[in-house]
Amino acid sequence: MDLRLSDEEFGKLTFNEFELLSDRLTEKKKHGYVCAGIVAATVANVKRDPKSRPEPYSPLDFVPGYKPPEPELRPLTPEAQVEAFQSFFNPPKSRVIRVKI
Repeated sequence: MDLRLSDEEFGKLTFNEFELLSDRLTEKKKHGYVCAGIVAATVANVKRDPKSRPEPYSPLDFVPGYKPPEPELRPLTPEAQVEAFQSFFNPPKSRVIRVKI
């Protein structure tokens, strides 16, 4: 896909205008990938074996380069920070592994 601009129009663009057009093109490509992913997920789910894959396919499974968003870290209260710091130096007995050499 291209920006569909003539050389003259392209030459008159400011950096901000170019960046906005570029962002629009990127979003248009992402939309196309998701639309194709919907079709691919539909076909894959029709042929899916529920025993080997109990979860249905998602359209995002077929979008190239898609990474699920990382979970948001919530800030710890000062008490929770102290507890986390202390557990680093004094782990619970269930997490201690002893190795004989």
